[in-house]
Amino acid sequence: MRKLTKGNKTSFGIFTVIVIFIVVLFVFGIYRMMNSERYEYEVAKNSFVYDESYNLIEVAGDTTLSRKWNGKYYLKSTDHTYQTPLGLQTVIYQADQKKLQLYGSIYQVFRNGDVNQLKNRTEVAKTSTPSFYKLSDRRYLMVGGRIKNDEGTFTTAQYLLIVIDKSGNALLVNNEYNIKTIQPIVLTTEDWKFDVANEQLQVGNNKINLKKIKGSSNQYQKPTKTQAPTPTATPSPDKNDDEKRPNFNQNQNQSNQNNQNNLIDNSVGPSEFPSISLINRHCNIEGVTSGPNYLDFQYSVVDIKNEYQSIFVVIKSGGKEVTRIELNKDKKTHRIRGLVPDQEYELELRNTYMITGSSTVKEELADSIIARTKRNAATLTLTRVTKKQLYVNLKLDPDYTIESGEIGLYVDHEKQTSLPIDVASASKQDGWNVTLDYQPGTEIVIQTENCLYNNQPINLNLKVKFMQY
Repeated sequence: MRKLTKGNKTSFGIFTVIVIFIVVLFVFGIYRMMNSERYEYEVAKNSFVYDESYNLIEVAGDTTLSRKWNGKYYLKSTDHTYQTPLGLQTVIYQADQKKLQLYGSIYQVFRNGDVNQLKNRTEVAKTSTPSFYKLSDRRYLMVGGRIKNDEGTFTTAQYLLIVIDKSGNALLVNNEYNIKTIQPIVLTTEDWKFDVANEQLQVGNNKINLKKIKGSSNQYQKPTKTQAPTPTATPSPDKNDDEKRPNFNQNQNQSNQNNQNNLIDNSVGPSEFPSISLINRHCNIEGVTSGPNYLDFQYSVVDIKNEYQSIFVVIKSGGKEVTRIELNKDKKTHRIRGLVPDQEYELELRNTYMITGSSTVKEELADSIIARTKRNAATLTLTRVTKKQLYVNLKLDPDYTIESGEIGLYVDHEKQTSLPIDVASASKQDGWNVTLDYQPGTEIVIQTENCLYNNQPINLNLKVKFMQY
């Protein structure tokens, strides 16, 4: 056998090291893929979802939404009989509650021009309130009570997905429409005016160049006076556009680097476009967890320059303010107590700040959400009836324990007796068993009454009624 020379040994050693490095890199990649964080969410019945080609899917049964290791979202049935790819971002509309669920990394644009990147899951609780989002390259979401074009020939409500092709034409999609424009269109809500072909958003006198949010592959150019616009339709956007995003490194990175802190179109001039900062200050509602008499309010605050003077939540019921609570902007959750079980509340996250160059303090609404407290889980059960006695079991909700109360017995609308509730026993797992003596009659009613919670009279609405013949 021929012996290896020193040079051959060196080459073989280098080759071996390269192979080992590739194998380690491959194994590490597989490990990262298998252990990457995954997300899964329930999708409510009668919701509207859109696949990668923006075809409408109406959810009729038990369905879940999951995000896989490749970052894409998939709609699948709970029995895994079908699975539909939805893309890197997706929008779900719950028509019965008129709210949206947004999934993926998207950008919300605010009235003052601030831009906030949202990740994973975002809930838009009120679609009647105007808001605006950039989902990805040439893909946008408008939200508002009424959305129409300038001419008034197109009108819809609640939300609208806008998918722009490279020639400036647009696909307009929601649960009512799926139409393609063949000429430039301007869409408006109560607050926004969106020049679709130019990807320009106007709020009052503020004009925002949306192309500067992560760039754009839009090639539309406004026709000159000597040119006639071409009204022909172009092919619909490729459903895999998200995977075929153009390389902005050559023509966009320098622009994005120079403008990462503002969305000003410098070609128009500073007098027309105000300076717009990127998330100097902003606060969001992250979610709400319900109890029978409380709501755990989750929120986040970004205040880079320490401009907020106060952050607080306003609690409303039936359109009227119940109370307001000041929040600590360094914390992320606050328990709102003293609420009524099974009651709907509107929670408004508000803040105050001083207007630059003046001593005026301004209050603004940052976000809002509607939440409902849980129903009181207390029960009153008639377990046995004899000719002279009634056997009753009372179980109180451990999360909503009263201070005192009574059980009243009524026969034919006349009160026969009442007993004070043993709150300690009624709060246990098996509840409180009590025996009531009674005189027979036609209609027998047993109910809780004279209950106090936080030294305030409340009605537990627990009643047992039966008839004797």
